[in-house]
Amino acid sequence: MGRLIEQLLDLTQVRLGRGIAVSPVAADLREIVEQAIEELPNGKTRVRFDAVGDLRGTWDFDRLLQVVTILVGNAIDHGTPGTAITVRAVGDAPDAVELTVHNLGPAVPESVRDSVFEPFRRTDPARRHGARALGLGLFVTRQLVLAHGGTIAFESSDAGGNLMHVHLPRRPLA
Repeated sequence: MGRLIEQLLDLTQVRLGRGIAVSPVAADLREIVEQAIEELPNGKTRVRFDAVGDLRGTWDFDRLLQVVTILVGNAIDHGTPGTAITVRAVGDAPDAVELTVHNLGPAVPESVRDSVFEPFRRTDPARRHGARALGLGLFVTRQLVLAHGGTIAFESSDAGGNLMHVHLPRRPLA
């Protein structure tokens, strides 16, 4: 219920043109991902986490925790049961880090791929997952990534599964 209320408040802020506020502090993406995995049901048993390079930056820890929790939670919910979810964080570039979340779930239908980050859109309307059933998770995720000056992209295919790719600058925009 708390997550649903937060997502509705975030939606309201974006719709009012205020965006989502972030409070950047020194943070380590490795710690954020590890905490998200720890907090998710089945996280420790389903998720393989690979961290490469320096993953430190200046971000809002709690808001990036929200991003990772939504992305990994969706990957678990929509992945093929019994298959691993792969999370990879790469910090080889001096000015940015990359985060990917991959599952081997069924491809998202082409008819909805372009709208996965829109509010109230679901990739599979027949499945209901608590607060995620409203279709706000990926919308809020995209807004949080944008608030950090980053980008998020989505790929889906029957052969390759589903991949979310987040690019985050190490420092907030001036």
